[in-house]
Amino acid sequence: MVKKANLNYLEDILKLIRLGAKRGKVLLRSKAEIGVNIDSFFIYTLNKKVVGCASLEVYNFKLAEVRSLVVDYDYHGQGIGRKLVKRCISVAKRKGILEVLAVTDQDQFFWKAGFRKSLENQYPMFLKLRERGRIEI
Repeated sequence: MVKKANLNYLEDILKLIRLGAKRGKVLLRSKAEIGVNIDSFFIYTLNKKVVGCASLEVYNFKLAEVRSLVVDYDYHGQGIGRKLVKRCISVAKRKGILEVLAVTDQDQFFWKAGFRKSLENQYPMFLKLRERGRIEI
């Protein structure tokens, strides 16, 4: 069952995100960052065990992002990720958000959820900074 997360689930979410980051599927987030953003998280529970999580980061009235989508590997293929994304989209619609994005290597999964590559002939650009590093311009 998908439900809104609260601080009681902080350790469960942290554990899932660490597993996902170890597999290279999501960005690692600190316990403090998750705690500060706990209101943006949803969890999926089965038999009182947290087996999935996702967050909807709202940037402004136009744009939000599905982040930290992780499902425990033992529970893959059961529609849990789809249900978490569906809840994120539902909340974004309710808030009047115009676009929801997902940075992913799972194109087919998000395609089935209704996402499309909409930056025709444009590509997102990233500048990777080393931790504690600095770039001189």
